[in-house]
Amino acid sequence: MSEEILLQLFDRLGHIENTLHLLVESHKRLEAEQQEMRKEQQEIRREQQEIRKEQQEIRREQQE
Repeated sequence: MSEEILLQLFDRLGHIENTLHLLVESHKRLEAEQQEMRKEQQEIRREQQEIRKEQQEIRREQQE
């Protein structure tokens, strides 16, 4: 192989490595965002359960 071809190959490999790095970082960010969304959903569910409990208590009080 000529030196020119090797340089082109190394250049392309460098670009591929950079792209892979960017993809990995993006993947990590997405996973972190998904985990944060799951936490928020769990908090919303807890709040909804609390609201349901309060509504049930109000109904009981109204029935008495």
